[in-house]
Amino acid sequence: EFQHKGVEFIYMLKGQMDYYYGTKIYHFKKGDSLYFDSDKPHGPKKIITDECQFLTIICTNSSD
Repeated sequence: EFQHKGVEFIYMLKGQMDYYYGTKIYHFKKGDSLYFDSDKPHGPKKIITDECQFLTIICTNSSD
């Protein structure tokens, strides 16, 4: 589980997974993306395929 300041962008490169953000669960497949405030609990819930690859970009304020 992750929870931190800033915003986050996730882009699914390969495979499928369920990803939770707060109380919501999102089903990701290749090409899907999500942009969100990362101050709520979030993270992969279930890896569905044998191979799963995603890109995560986290942006925070440099003064934090």
